[in-house]
Amino acid sequence: NNPQDVIRWAGEALRIEPGSSEAACLLRAAAARIGDCDAVVAATLSCPGPPADVKLARQVLGCLIEREAWSEAHRVLERLPAELSAQKPIQRLARELSEASVDILALEQTSDGGAPEREGALSGTPSTAVSPAAQSNGDESREAEVKGKDDVPQRVREQFGAATTKEDFEAAFLGIKPLADQQPDDPELNLLAGEAAYRAARFAQAVRHYERVREMDGQPVHLFYFAVSLYESGNPETAARVLRRALPHLARSPFVASYVEKILPRSGGG
Repeated sequence: NNPQDVIRWAGEALRIEPGSSEAACLLRAAAARIGDCDAVVAATLSCPGPPADVKLARQVLGCLIEREAWSEAHRVLERLPAELSAQKPIQRLARELSEASVDILALEQTSDGGAPEREGALSGTPSTAVSPAAQSNGDESREAEVKGKDDVPQRVREQFGAATTKEDFEAAFLGIKPLADQQPDDPELNLLAGEAAYRAARFAQAVRHYERVREMDGQPVHLFYFAVSLYESGNPETAARVLRRALPHLARSPFVASYVEKILPRSGGG
């Protein structure tokens, strides 16, 4: 298919259904083929799945690195199957990303505004986020899977990485949630649970998990998901504060723009 035709079709589909993962993934693949890196960055926000082959993975990662979309590039790398991650072009890009993004994120966290707020996931929230009770069902095998901080079981990663529909993300969230509840201080588990809940439109649950993550200023995509979840669960004022933190480092897509218009004017302007 002609990439330009695919881009037009996917763009129309996204206008009708903002955030459609199928349309966003088609748009990302087509844009990567013709080197439209701005479109690749924007589409990656709504395309959770990994690129299908080495060539596409190389094109997508190359664009994300070129546009300094560090968070999105890391997320793409994390979701690549092992056979793609092992390919030399991907390993080279992974090294390039690691070298570049560490320096840039360090600058972002210390520039202009000083050190970020550390009381909670956002300025003005309590230091201890509201946490749901641990879902203890006597299944000790689940506890055994959680081996330590930032250690997400491969089974959970694979289920989340393969999800493409709301129902898939609902199932992924139900698999991640007990592990995140057992380790409320684990940022990796709770970021994953927050995103799965967001993509399943379980916004109140997404807020709970994102509130547990004390440092999110290097995670503009997750901050955006957090802001949308706050807004959709009835907290527009806090959503506006979180969204303003995400915007300086967030690629603007039609979907992002739609929430900027919804959240900021309702809370007193941008």
